[in-house]
Amino acid sequence: MTGEAEPVRKQVGEKLYAGGRQVGERIEVTLTKSVAKLPDPVVERRGVPERRRFRHQRLADKVGRYFTFMILLISFATLAHWLPAT
Repeated sequence: MTGEAEPVRKQVGEKLYAGGRQVGERIEVTLTKSVAKLPDPVVERRGVPERRRFRHQRLADKVGRYFTFMILLISFATLAHWLPAT
């Protein structure tokens, strides 16, 4: 998770973070935090309050619903306009 190119040895009792990859023998892991209680790294990094994030998400969903259709419509209109000129 921290970007090491080579495997890093961990000792018994050391913390492991999600996203790591096990190399070698079987391991036993004990969870210390519930997934629901973990912070959202994107929101924390940017400092955006959760309520505001949902507002932006709703706006992106509304715009995204019509975006592809509008791009295709503009493309075909441009084609129809320039095709007779060639």
